[in-house]
Amino acid sequence: LDGSCSVGDFAKVIGTGQNKLFKMLRDDRFLMANNRLYQSAIDRDLLVSVEQTPYCDRDGKSHPAFKTLITGKGQVYFEKRFRKGAKNGLVEIPKLRLVG
Repeated sequence: LDGSCSVGDFAKVIGTGQNKLFKMLRDDRFLMANNRLYQSAIDRDLLVSVEQTPYCDRDGKSHPAFKTLITGKGQVYFEKRFRKGAKNGLVEIPKLRLVG
C-alpha cells in the first residue's frame, strides 16, 4: 500500500527493534497477542494487514500468512507516541532547523 511500511522498517526509523515495537503495539492494544490487528487500529487507519503467499508446513498443509504494515497516518501517530527518549528507552532525535 502506498505510504505504508513494515513494522521492522518503522522500528529502525524510531530507533528501536522490530520485536520491541511489536511488544509496545501489543501492550498498547493495537495488536492482539498473535500480532493480528484490533479493529480499532484498522478503523483509525493506523495499521493494515495484507495477505501474503500462504506457507506450507512439513505435513504439506497450507496456512495463510499476513504482514502488518503501518500506514502513513500511523507512522506520524506512532512516532509521536513511541519516540519519547527515556520513557521507552528509545533514542531522542533532535529536531532539524531549516537554514535559509
